Amino acid sequence: MIHFLSSLFGVTSMLSVAVLLSGCTQTQPPAESSTSTAAEGDYVFSFTGKEQFDDGQEYNFQIKADKDSEAGDHRFVLSIDELSMFELGGMYTYLDNKGYKLYFEDVDSQFVYTSYDTETEEFSFKYKLNLGEALGTRTVVFSYQDAAFKDIYDGEGLGLLPPTFEGSGWGGYLGQFEIAPAKLTCYEDGTAYFTAVAVTAVDPKTGTWDYDETTNTYHFYFPPQTIANNSQSEVQADGTTGYKTVYGEADVRFDKFSETTETDFYTTYDDATGTYHLDLQIVWYVYSMINLDYTP
Repeated sequence: MIHFLSSLFGVTSMLSVAVLLSGCTQTQPPAESSTSTAAEGDYVFSFTGKEQFDDGQEYNFQIKADKDSEAGDHRFVLSIDELSMFELGGMYTYLDNKGYKLYFEDVDSQFVYTSYDTETEEFSFKYKLNLGEALGTRTVVFSYQDAAFKDIYDGEGLGLLPPTFEGSGWGGYLGQFEIAPAKLTCYEDGTAYFTAVAVTAVDPKTGTWDYDETTNTYHFYFPPQTIANNSQSEVQADGTTGYKTVYGEADVRFDKFSETTETDFYTTYDDATGTYHLDLQIVWYVYSMINLDYTP
């Protein structure tokens, strides 16, 4: 038990340091815009959530912001009832008649937008919480009752939350090495940042993103990359040169006819699952197609 706790809290103590060392563009919370309706008692808000983790135990979570922070640094703390030593901080902003944005000081610099339900009179959001190898990762639904907000809610809320796509792919000359995990994170300033892990380093990609509401499609642009090894090519029957592309495990094809990667990528949407799917092309020795998904 002592070993488990030391491992868990060792991970959480490194969260802020990892954020500072990250090479990607971190989203900074915008300046405060107003004063919220504020919860009863000593807190601006008090979100709660619960979820069962890998050890089979259900954990109870709280996210609270002291009223003193409303006029100061706008900080909140995530705590776990069953793990009294665990704390994860962050900052929040409140936008008039719309809701809260929470920016977590975790290794992924996650941020969330609250949504408000006038029927239940509750704010809610989803947050992916990683409690280390011993307990695993879960997406926790947090909620907070605020009946007073119903009278001032503009009915639109905070708008589209920049998505985070996750998935994997395969690479290597024979498609024998898995590229996983892979993640494409979108930020409020319109930038998109791709990272992945494999047996050797995978170069990150930085680009831009936007969303077309009329077609329900996310669009990504990344500058072209040059194929790492031009010898991995074959002359096709029509005389053009096809460069090796890995589509899946041991699935290698020569149907790519450019020495650079594509630049524009678009999502497809599955109505049955409510999931957006994206195939992103990267360079990892040869071309590789990374399969990514996002479910709001």
